[in-house]
Amino acid sequence: MKVTLKQLEDKISLKLEALTSIERPVRALLAGPVFQAYRQAMDARFASQNQTEGSQWAALNKKYKEWKEKHYANGPGGGKKMLLRTGALYQSLVNPNGSNGGLKIVGKSSLKIVTKIVYAPYVNAARDFSRWGDPTMKKIQGIITGYLRREI
Repeated sequence: MKVTLKQLEDKISLKLEALTSIERPVRALLAGPVFQAYRQAMDARFASQNQTEGSQWAALNKKYKEWKEKHYANGPGGGKKMLLRTGALYQSLVNPNGSNGGLKIVGKSSLKIVTKIVYAPYVNAARDFSRWGDPTMKKIQGIITGYLRREI
């Protein structure tokens, strides 16, 4: 069987049409299952002090650790968990709703979680909460790949 250039062009056009017609479902995928995977991974990250992502966050200095345990014993994490003094940063990342300093921005092919908590850049420089380890990335990629295989 001989494949002509016209047949090849038609097949490419059909694939491109399929890709452009899935923009709305892709947004739904990102806002739904991908966001839920992100949220679960962020929950696990904070609960494990980042061990789920490959390495534990650097320990707090002794003086601050003692102060925090004393003054925030009734707060999130009982004053013992890092990055959970008031819970504001955590909430802005896990439940981004605009009013808590977090935003969930779903684009055509991207999901961005943004925190407007003013101290977030300083905290992130010392204890990175913005990059994912291989297991988390593979899980999210698996969700996207599975969806694309079913839909295209």
